[in-house]
This record gives sequence, C-alpha cells and structure tokens, in this order.
Amino acid sequence: MNNDPLDKFKKIYKENPSISKHRGRTTEADTRANVIDRVIHEILEWPRACVDREPFANPGFIDYLFTQGRPVLLLEAKAEGEYFIMPYKKNPRRNYKISGSLTTDKAINSAISQVQRYCSDIGCRFAAVTNGFTYIIFRAISEGRPWKDGQAIIFNDYNDIVSNFTEFWNLLSYEAVKDGKLDNEFRLHSSRIRSFYRPIEYIVDSDATYERNPFNAALRPFLDQFFGDIANQETVDVLKSCYVYSRPIQAIDKSLNLSIRDEIPKFVSIAKQIQLNDERDGGSVGEKIQKTIIGRPANGAVVLIMGGIGSGKSTFCKRFFKIVASDIIEENGPAMLLFLDFLGAPDNPDQLNSHLWDTAANSIKRSNPSYVKRKKLEEIFQADIQIIEEIYANDKNIDEKINDKILSLYENGKKFVESALYYSAKNEKLPIVVFDNVDQLNFNSQIQIFTSAHNLSSNFGCLSIIVLREESYSTAIMKKHLTAYTVHPFHLSSPKFDILLKLRINLAVREAVNRADNKDAKEEEKLYAGIVQLFGLLRESILGKNKNIIRLVSSIAYGNMRLALDLFNSFITSGATNVLKILNAYKESGNYVVPFHEFIKSVMLGDYRYYKEERSLIFNLFNTTKHTNSSHFTALRILQYLHAKGKGKSDDFINLQPLLTDIVDVFKNESDCKQTILNLISVDRQLVELDSRRPDTLDGASSARITASGIYYLQFMVNSFQYCDLVWHDTAFSQRGICDEMKSLIHKTDMEIRFNRVEKFLDYLEREEIQELAEQGIDADIPFFCGPFIPNVKKYYLKEKGLISNKLGI
Repeated sequence: MNNDPLDKFKKIYKENPSISKHRGRTTEADTRANVIDRVIHEILEWPRACVDREPFANPGFIDYLFTQGRPVLLLEAKAEGEYFIMPYKKNPRRNYKISGSLTTDKAINSAISQVQRYCSDIGCRFAAVTNGFTYIIFRAISEGRPWKDGQAIIFNDYNDIVSNFTEFWNLLSYEAVKDGKLDNEFRLHSSRIRSFYRPIEYIVDSDATYERNPFNAALRPFLDQFFGDIANQETVDVLKSCYVYSRPIQAIDKSLNLSIRDEIPKFVSIAKQIQLNDERDGGSVGEKIQKTIIGRPANGAVVLIMGGIGSGKSTFCKRFFKIVASDIIEENGPAMLLFLDFLGAPDNPDQLNSHLWDTAANSIKRSNPSYVKRKKLEEIFQADIQIIEEIYANDKNIDEKINDKILSLYENGKKFVESALYYSAKNEKLPIVVFDNVDQLNFNSQIQIFTSAHNLSSNFGCLSIIVLREESYSTAIMKKHLTAYTVHPFHLSSPKFDILLKLRINLAVREAVNRADNKDAKEEEKLYAGIVQLFGLLRESILGKNKNIIRLVSSIAYGNMRLALDLFNSFITSGATNVLKILNAYKESGNYVVPFHEFIKSVMLGDYRYYKEERSLIFNLFNTTKHTNSSHFTALRILQYLHAKGKGKSDDFINLQPLLTDIVDVFKNESDCKQTILNLISVDRQLVELDSRRPDTLDGASSARITASGIYYLQFMVNSFQYCDLVWHDTAFSQRGICDEMKSLIHKTDMEIRFNRVEKFLDYLEREEIQELAEQGIDADIPFFCGPFIPNVKKYYLKEKGLISNKLGI
C-alpha cells in the first residue's frame, strides 16, 4: 500500500474528476464528502478528534474547525453551485492582498468575509476557504492593523498543489500547524517598519565643499548671461541669437528604446500647437494677436499659453513683444502692453489684488512715457476732471483741486489702470495684458487671476494672455473653473537641448573673444583665452564626440530646458570639475573628450564632496520612504511596471489603479508606493508623468507613463559605477553595522577601495532584494515588475570595473 501523501492526493482527484473539470462547481456535500474530508484526514493527517464539524458561530455554522487544545484554523467549504474566479495572471502567484484584486469576485469576497466573522466570534486566528479545487488561506485576526490589509496565500488548482505539494503540506498539515508554521508564514507577511541609517548623517563634514575652480569667478558672468534664463535680460541680442524655434519634440534614441516627447496633453487636445520658424516666428499665437488687433472684439479675448516646466513660455512672450512684434506696442503702435509677472506675488487674496493693480500701473507708466505727463493724464482722467469742474466751477482754488484729484488717481493703482485701459481702448489702441508665471501661485490665487483676466477682457476689451504650466490648466479644467469662460488655448513645446546649447556656446565664445581682444593685461587675456578654449572643447566634446552626455541631459531634463542648463552649468562650475586639468590636456594633445563618469560625478555633487539627494540634480533610485514596508526597490518596480506595460503602444499611459493593486498585492506597501510615485513625478525629477501633468499630487490623475528620464534611470543610470559609488552616501541602510562600515570608506579615493565599497553596497542591496522576494513567496515565479534588479546591476558593474581597471593598469 502506498502511503506517500502526494500519491494519495493524486488518487483522490483521479477518483473525482468532476472537481477539476468543473473547477469546483459541484455540490458542497459532494465536495466535502469525496474530497475535502479525505484531504483533511488522509493527506494532511488531522486526527478526527481535532476536527469539529458544524459548530455554531454567530451568525451560522462553521464547516470545519481545527483545534489543538484551542481553535487554530477554521475552514469553510464553498457553497453549492458556485466556483472561484481567480484574478487572471499569465503567471499566477502565491500571494494576494486580501483587499486587492482577490476580492473582485463576489463569491470569494462573500466567503472570505463570512469566515472572518466566524473567526472573530470564536477567536480563531487563521482561516481557509476552499471548493476542493482552489485553496485560499489567510490570517483572519491581525493585531494592530485591519485584517484586509494582510495577504492571502493561494493554491490555484490541482496542478498548482501537485507542483508545490511540499509547500501545501508544510502549511496545512497537522504537524505543520502544531509546529507553528502558519504563525511563522504570516509573521513574515506582516507589515515591517524598520530603522534605517544613512552614512551621510554619521560623518562630521557632510556639508564639506570643494575649493572653487580658478575659472569660476570669470565663468560666472558668461553662465548668468548665456546659460541661464534669457527671458529677463534687458538687451535683445541674447534673445535674438539664442532663441530656438519650437516644434513638437519626438526625439528617438534607439539604443535605449526611449523617446523624448513634448506633445499636447489629451486634456487640452483643443489647443493649437505653437510652431515657429524663420518666416512665422510668432506662430499661431502671433496670428491670434494680429487678428484681435484688427478685429478688435468688444469683449476682447482671453488667450492661454501653456507648456511643460522649463519649456520657455516666458521667453517666448518676452521675445515676441521685444523682437517679433515690437512695432505693435510702440508709442504710436496699435496696441499697449502690460506685462504682469506673478513670480513672488502674495497668495493672500487682498494683497494679490493690490499687487495686480500696482504691477499693471507700473507697467503702463514704464512702457508708455507719455502716460505720466500732465497733458496725457488730463485726457486719461477727463471724466473725473469734468466732475470737479462742474462742482467747483466758481471756486478760485479749482486748479489746486484738479491737481489733487489727478495725483490721487495717478497714485491709485486700480483707478489709474482702469482709466488708462478705457482711454487706450477708446483711442483704438488695444490693451494687451500678459499674466506671466501664474502657476507660481496657489490654486485659489490662480483662479483669482483667471477671473481678473476675464474681467479685463469683458470690461475693457483687452486681450488677456495667461501664461502657465499644463498641469495648472488641467487642474482648473478638472475643477470646472474655466468652463464659464471662452479661452483660446495654445501649447508651446520645448526646444531640443543640443540646438539650444550650441547656440548659447557659440554666443558665449564670441563674447569671450571680444573681451579677450579688449583687454590689455596679459593675465586677463590668458583667462579669457582659457574660457574660449573651454567652451570650444565643450562644444566639440559634448555636441560632437560624446553623445552619451547629450543623451543623459536630454533624457533627464525631459523637455525642461531650465533643468538641462542647470545640469550643464553644474558640470562647469562644480568643484569636482578640474578645469585646469581639462585645459592642460587639451593644450597638450589638441583634443579632449569629457569623460562620461566625470560629467555624472560633477552634476551629482555640484559644489559638495558628498552626495545628498535633497541638494542634487540627480535622483536616488534606491532611497526609501518612511512608510510601512518601504523598500529600496519600490521606485525601480514602478518604473519597470510602466515601461513593460507601455512598451510598443501608441498611447503608453497606464492606468494607475492596476499598477498600485498589482504592486501592493505583493508587497503590502500602498503608502510607500504612492509616496514613491510622488517622488518620481516631482519638479526637476519627472521620471514618471501623470495624465494630469501635475508634479505635486495624484489628485485628478487616472494614468501615468514612464518618461525618457525614467527609462534612462532604469536602463542606464542605475547600472553606472559612478552613480552607484555616490548614491550610497544618502541611501538608508537597514543595518547600522553596514552603515558604519560604508561610512568608514566615504573619504577614500583609491580606486580599489571605491570598487570594494560599491561591491559592499550592491551585496547589501542583493540580500535585501532576495529577502523581500522570499518573504512574499515569489522567489521562484517572479512577477515581471519585481525584478530582481541587482544581478543586472552587478553584471554591468563588473564590465565597467574591467574597463576602468584596464585603463588604470590595476
């Protein structure tokens, strides 16, 4: 006689083929008598004295109650005529979060809820639900957290149990339960809040900086003038020479399978794309302004110019009115410009209102000199003066009263602006009011500006131009604050960084040459000659020979030209960049290619000797949040999920809820997952993009996609030796001993020690990853988004280590 439990199990199901054929859809009585009873006693070897049938529990009767001096497990057989519909997975897994996709089937949800109530009534910690085909085991009573936040262990069907019979036996057999296997298994799946230790927090010189490179002071004026925000420069030369005509970006990098896009978001599909070229450099906005000037509608118009962060919206407007259409806002032109910048404006409603009128008044007075002359002021305030003349017609002090009235109206921002706008419109001079940097205000203040812009158009026939980011417009649409207004939206795409950088380097080189020619002192000549050489070799190296750097900057910036220029400037000014060494190497050979690893190091550190994420332009993928079950790999798992799901699709936005459900089902880390997504979408990060385009909240977003920046981090940055050798400074280690060991190596510069500490870091991460996957029971059949990631990182590290070692002769 064969006593092997697995053979017995196979025999039972062979004798009852309808169980598998109908996926458990037989009568409860048949299932219990022919299958479940036999599995309990013949296979799992529970003594009959330890199994109570049909004991009462409010509000019904329990099918099976397993006891070992106390209730240890409650099992419910599925009701007649129903079967389990498990969440479909190409590769079914063992663990599901109870409150997640597992309970989307009403029958499963009902059975689980029923048996949990029984457990609560009699004080039994563990429960199982089965129809003889599928087994669902879970912890029904959890201390310190809702029971539905826990995991259920699933054996999907007969084949699953046969293939994993040892696991099935070691969980539910009499001896296993007696030995506490259920307690151990579900203890592993309990929530973990661990202490973490960051090496950067345990060194005394964590804020130590490099000495400034000797060219820093001389370079600073060039960087400020040519590699910063050119919108606010008074001269038009930079705007003329450095402006890049905007077209929708669709740059493809086949080696990384990524695309850098800046397209019109779906939520504003009615917007017109502002496409510029030499013949049409005002684009569709320019045409709208010209038509409004000619048509001069009684109620004016409201135009909205939106674009991504750092796409050049302010620069477009400044350039348009300073260069492209400067003639229309001249003293005798057909329009009058009021440029209102709300950067730094107060968010208090009353203060914001005063700021608006005072800024508008100052703009009129500054750009229209005649409007501050007595003769023009008499024309502007004619109606008010006429009232005084009628009241005080015989008063000998009438001139003094008129003067006082004009001064009072002139100093009252709101009165002056309203009178000036009315006067301008009456004299067929269209008032154009630009509201710039509106998105710098809080949402309620933005709504106040929208209302003011609409009122100026309606009451004074103004053309109001509102400049803001896409996500601000998305929020206003979502909250229905713009539905009452007629708005003409336009979208501005970001320029390509390589074109932008080339133009700016060329202008900087010309300026440095001019300064060198105009200097008599030999030392200054040498200094400017060095700057000319530096910019020249950077242009040749970055734009020509080392495409990896342009790819890094373009990918990470993802259309944010402000961030792209910050990355470039950070390399030039960083104390980690040895400018003298670069120039000497260039002079000796007439050639120099900026090494990729040196560029990464400089932009990661800036002026500091040690990496700290909060002050760096580069994101730490291995960072952890402070939430329950936080992980070094949550960011990588989210990026992997979005990349795998969106690959090859024309619309690669992925629904957020399945993403959260799938990851949380496995790792029970909902808060950690949401916080990590917020970190990934934040300004100057944007590894992930929401369909709302908002960088600060998940509110209003239903889907997300990985950006070129996210793909770059996922496929390249995480595998870089230099990246791994810096991010560990500010990575939270779960063990103080490892933190202290890494801390002791942080000041070392010897390459072999650097190799050693990166290997220690990767070994630590690998242990963490293996442990996490094993705790969730997925060490064999790993879902596509779970990794493992570190083996691949190690593979690329070893390859790079070999190249570096050969180069240095180690």
